[in-house]
Amino acid sequence: MIKKVSFLALLILISCYTLKGQIAGLTGKVVDLGMLEPIPFANVVIEDSNKYIAGVITDIDGNYLIKPLKVGIYTVKVSFLGYESSIIKDVIIKRDSVTNLDIKLVASSVKIEGVVITKYKVPLVDKDRTVSGASVTSEEISRAPAVTKVAGVSIRSSEDESGKIEEKSISDAEDLVKPDPGQLTASELNDFSKWDLWQDIRKNDLKKYQSIWKISPESRYSVQVRANDGQPVVDAVVLLKSSLGEVIWSAKTDNTGKAELWSNLFNVTKPGKVNLIVIYGNVEYPYANPNLISRGINTLKIPVTCNNPDTVDIAFVVDATGSMGDEMNYLKAELLDIINKETAKSNGLAINVGSVFYRDHGELYVTRKSDFSTELTETLSFISLQNAESGGDYEEAVEEGLSEAVDNLVWSKNARARVLFLLLDAPPHSNPGVIEKLQHTIQIAAQKGIRIIPIIASGETSGQGASLEYLMRSIALATNGTYVFLTDHSNIGNEHAKPVTDQYDVELLNNLLKRLIVQYTYLAKCGEKLAGTETSDTSYFINSPIIAHEILDLSKTRTPSTPLEIVQDFTKQLNSDTTDTNNVEDSIPAQEVEEISQNVEPLEIKYYPNPTSGTITVEFQGRVNELYLTDISGKLIKKIKTSGESVLKIDLSEYSTGIYFLKCFAQNNSFSGKIILTH
Repeated sequence: MIKKVSFLALLILISCYTLKGQIAGLTGKVVDLGMLEPIPFANVVIEDSNKYIAGVITDIDGNYLIKPLKVGIYTVKVSFLGYESSIIKDVIIKRDSVTNLDIKLVASSVKIEGVVITKYKVPLVDKDRTVSGASVTSEEISRAPAVTKVAGVSIRSSEDESGKIEEKSISDAEDLVKPDPGQLTASELNDFSKWDLWQDIRKNDLKKYQSIWKISPESRYSVQVRANDGQPVVDAVVLLKSSLGEVIWSAKTDNTGKAELWSNLFNVTKPGKVNLIVIYGNVEYPYANPNLISRGINTLKIPVTCNNPDTVDIAFVVDATGSMGDEMNYLKAELLDIINKETAKSNGLAINVGSVFYRDHGELYVTRKSDFSTELTETLSFISLQNAESGGDYEEAVEEGLSEAVDNLVWSKNARARVLFLLLDAPPHSNPGVIEKLQHTIQIAAQKGIRIIPIIASGETSGQGASLEYLMRSIALATNGTYVFLTDHSNIGNEHAKPVTDQYDVELLNNLLKRLIVQYTYLAKCGEKLAGTETSDTSYFINSPIIAHEILDLSKTRTPSTPLEIVQDFTKQLNSDTTDTNNVEDSIPAQEVEEISQNVEPLEIKYYPNPTSGTITVEFQGRVNELYLTDISGKLIKKIKTSGESVLKIDLSEYSTGIYFLKCFAQNNSFSGKIILTH
């Protein structure tokens, strides 16, 4: 029998070379061995010599179809949460036929491994307090339901080579089993908050990828624009120009009034002397000789009144190739939940949601899109119908997915925020044409004020992981975004690559993305004076408990350096520069005291008043060497040395109205408190 199988295998292998153009497929059904019931959303992956070839998710009836496949001999791996994985070797795919392979899985007891929280002894943030009072344990995650039942939607059951979709309509009387949201775990690396660390990583650990992708976020100009009343000026155009008047980089200010510009992002010759121009209300405000971030933040006060846009655009761009099959349905569950929940509590904002799914050249399709709409059912239905199929290459048409979203979705001309979440697990092809298209798309995204947030899923971690990480962190920086990656703490999907950094916090992906949406859209109403009793109403966005704290390499940790704020004040006298020295010594009564506390060695930090219109007083009991002030998006604004003093006064009057965070690192722990600044 063995000789017959071997001989047949030999014939198949010979045919692989003689009939390269012939294609075939694999189909079957995945069921529970004991109950013989179908298992929907099981992962079916085909490998050849341990190399990923293709993968799909079973439909509602447990059926799967993988087509096209080249003739050959493969290994088929099937897995699903709550069942023992099945590995079937020597599966023969014959010419001009679809091989049938039914698979039975054995139920098992699956428990998510315990998570050791190595640093945070207490939760960081609480909805109604400066310090958190909620946490999520690994036991609570393991007890969370793996599936939920919903009705009244349509799902995709299969698609043919022409890309036609065969849909199943699920009536209210029928049940569709799908993963619950809130199971995937993730972390954020905000390189704007650790700029010195990023510079070190870029020059050393990830240096070789600069030449591959022709992108290097290095020469950064940070701009802050404020109105007469201290409010941030949102959606102003900011231009970085050469001495010859050529536009080097164009961006728009975000909900904090900030913009990030770059003078030689794509490894071109440095332009020499540059100038800044802010354009708002058809009026130009020039800023001569701007400073690189290492020397200062370029701040402009302009004579305009508060005018906050109420429109928010949110796009989801998703890699739909087969390698995403292990997590696609979990990611879809997160997206559907986020769209529903965040738009439901939009607080009067007009939220437009759109989506693009992409694969690769030569696949059934390259891109599919659902344009922006306030009618959520359109986007929800579109996302529900998509699945992960085909593929097999470790490089995909990322540039096409981004271009379709940036160029062809109809982004609002005036908006409070434009956010693009890019979910993927593999880099684009690295040929010159692709790189040129990526560069163009990144420039257009920055010009339109679109903040790109890559979310890295499990993928090929050994060869392409670091290359993908460098490219995506660079794109996030270039567009004023941030970098998110999934982690192994959920035990969902394949292995996730660890980033190059010193340490990071782990959250539920669902919480993390909701937190980012609010951080990127929060803006105090014009003329609003926030009272102390209202602070909890603006703090829900950080109610994202820390599941774990991972330490990778503390030797990489860099002490942040913060520049002076160089202010060009057009509200007083044109062309006059002033420097923020923060030396106000006003006496402020101790009222509405906020505390940053913890449960290790005695340490207490109090600051008041909160809210404040300018100066806060900070009192210490215990040893703290430095305090850090960040804005709502996590960007580091100021570093304050305590010099051993027990009382400090910090002037915030030169900053825009909004939410800030006072942070410190002491006794190997991190502590954070929220400040409401009004004018």
